[in-house]
Amino acid sequence: MDRNFIFFIEGICLLACSPELQKKALPDFVDVADELALMFDDLYALSPQLYRAKLLPKEVLNYLDELDELFDKMSAESSFWNFDSMRHDKEWTKTRLFAKQILACLEIEWNPNIVPVITSTQWIK
Repeated sequence: MDRNFIFFIEGICLLACSPELQKKALPDFVDVADELALMFDDLYALSPQLYRAKLLPKEVLNYLDELDELFDKMSAESSFWNFDSMRHDKEWTKTRLFAKQILACLEIEWNPNIVPVITSTQWIK
């Protein structure tokens, strides 16, 4: 399977999870909110390539565009970039909903109660 597609799916699964599971899936030394936004930037940059390879349908690109707009809006406000905000703000809830819609479009089964395993990324302290 295409390693970029694996990275894409792992990242979307992580975005779809609860903040508590997102925090458990990432190393202790990273800022969870920032890491999710950075990972999304990488996923978003890969999406045209995955679309051309027929690994993503147009509908997924539309959801990704919506997510990108949401992250852009959120980056203008520093109040969104902490764990408490991830747990309570409607914008973070929207990011998880978009991610779940992407997984549904791709017919990817995932368990929202299990910490996602990220095999395609290495973090450096």
